[in-house]
Amino acid sequence: MEVVISERAYSSICLETMQRKNDKKETGGVLLGHIDDKKCYILENVLPGHLANRTIGSFEYDVEFVDYLATHLANLYYTKLDVVGIWHTHFDSIDIFSEPDRKMNRKFVEHYGHDIVSGIVLTDEKQIKLTMYNISLKEEKLANMRLGINYIPEYYREYCREI
Repeated sequence: MEVVISERAYSSICLETMQRKNDKKETGGVLLGHIDDKKCYILENVLPGHLANRTIGSFEYDVEFVDYLATHLANLYYTKLDVVGIWHTHFDSIDIFSEPDRKMNRKFVEHYGHDIVSGIVLTDEKQIKLTMYNISLKEEKLANMRLGINYIPEYYREYCREI
């Protein structure tokens, strides 16, 4: 599955990563968008929340915050956004999933009833690297990724007109 990510979502991931980089505690987020025609379109990133439990080797979302913000952001769009994936940081320069990562990925696939994408963000002094994977119950595969809102169909990018 090809992953197309908006500049807004990518920038949000980068900012969250850079703000948390010095304490070396993992962080992550929930990705909102659409999956169709073997493509995953990511328009928004939901931050983990102020009450997220972050450690050197893992983190847990502030579920109440994530649910609230995800619903709010999803409803901004004319075609309501869905949860399409998750991402998290690794500060040990390894962009493969640990066993707890795999369990979390499977939990999301089972909960939402469809394949998801899952990203690992690596960082060093000079750059951030986001690696995306297509996750199903059977396997995880490296995904091709493209950055840019113009690669996302216009009907998915349209904001809701009714308030």
